[in-house]
Amino acid sequence: MRDILVGMLRESVSAVSKGLVIVLDGLDEADKTFEPFFTELPAGVFIIAAARAEEGEEPKYLRNWTDNAQRLYLKRLSRKAISKWLEQIRELATYSQNKDFVKRLDKITDGFPLYLRFLIDDLRQAEDVEQVLAQTPPGFEKYVEQQLEGLDELDLPEQRWQFFALLAVAKGVLEKEDIKRLTQMRDRQLRQLHQSWQVTRWMQISEGKFYAFAHPLLATTFASQLGDDAEDALQNLINYCAQWQDHHSAYALRYYTEHLRDLRQWEELYAIARNEEFFTTQRQQLPDELDLPLKTVQMVLWGKAKTDDVVGIAEFLLVHPQRLMQIAQESPLDILRAVSITRALALADKFNPQHY
Repeated sequence: MRDILVGMLRESVSAVSKGLVIVLDGLDEADKTFEPFFTELPAGVFIIAAARAEEGEEPKYLRNWTDNAQRLYLKRLSRKAISKWLEQIRELATYSQNKDFVKRLDKITDGFPLYLRFLIDDLRQAEDVEQVLAQTPPGFEKYVEQQLEGLDELDLPEQRWQFFALLAVAKGVLEKEDIKRLTQMRDRQLRQLHQSWQVTRWMQISEGKFYAFAHPLLATTFASQLGDDAEDALQNLINYCAQWQDHHSAYALRYYTEHLRDLRQWEELYAIARNEEFFTTQRQQLPDELDLPLKTVQMVLWGKAKTDDVVGIAEFLLVHPQRLMQIAQESPLDILRAVSITRALALADKFNPQHY
């Protein structure tokens, strides 16, 4: 992708043309932070980069993109935009010019794109569009509550609530085997969930074995509505992560330390940061994620700083370069010859090339 974009910048832009506009949507959804592919832009070239963030917030995936850039914070869709959206849906195109219909849709959703996306999907499949709209509550949380009540009436496995609660509290993608162990579901029951549009509409399912909610806000809204089911799921998930030595789950290796930090279980976090086996397993199971072991130590340093533990800070200030040097001992060229171009590039990018 980077090569394609750089190639586009090399092409001359005609003075009489409207210029070249490159739109990059969903920077926050990239597997890894996608850095700007340019240092300066030729005349007539414009970049629009979009990502989720609160007003004034600058998460990691937006750093470097906001330098010398104009910021536009999109709060809601206008009625005109809602009408244009309906116009693109074959089953709902006739409603796009119905001002009263658009007004009601706008009032119910308050122009919130995520709510509109799911409600429009409902309306598209409805036999009686007006009836569905009349029964839809204002506010996204109330809508999710209504949808959960509808799921209760479907012929689905009993573990469906465990399934939703687990994905709602997870910090990232869960694999099929993780879900089966945590919910005690069998393949047949998971297939039953796969076959239900009312279930999969909320999900992002990759290769039939990687599961996550389609949007972070969906996860937090479902967690809020599921209440104690979500609390139980979170505790079960953390207990599962604590058993990482038994199953070497990629989820546990990625997110166990973040769960410990959120719960302020500092002693457990410190023990994991000192654990050479955990560090080695992360490198073996997730070889392309070079920063992962370092993030654990950085979290610990933050915790030690918050508690003014000078001795602890000194200890992990020594652990950090030790971990760094253990990673740096691998040669990018050797990695490239043996296994992974992604891992080789990440390692070469992380350390000064003159070291190799």
